[in-house]
Amino acid sequence: MWDAPVAWPHDGGRGAGILTSETATAIYKKLGLAMRPTHATFPDGGYNFEAGIMLMEEQLVNKKLLVAEHLYEWFGLSPC
Repeated sequence: MWDAPVAWPHDGGRGAGILTSETATAIYKKLGLAMRPTHATFPDGGYNFEAGIMLMEEQLVNKKLLVAEHLYEWFGLSPC
């Protein structure tokens, strides 16, 4: 079992989709994921979507966030 901690979204307690009333956090737990005790936040306690995108962009530029080469869709490529 993979034991990396899972930081779930702030709205993980709501219904996960049209076909189920089960929450995302309930589904993650059922799958045996190592759930963090609370939803993901920034150090100041916020969870702003745009700030998250900007942080990811900054980390990509500074090579602190890396993407595996086999994830073709991320790079807009088709598998060869």
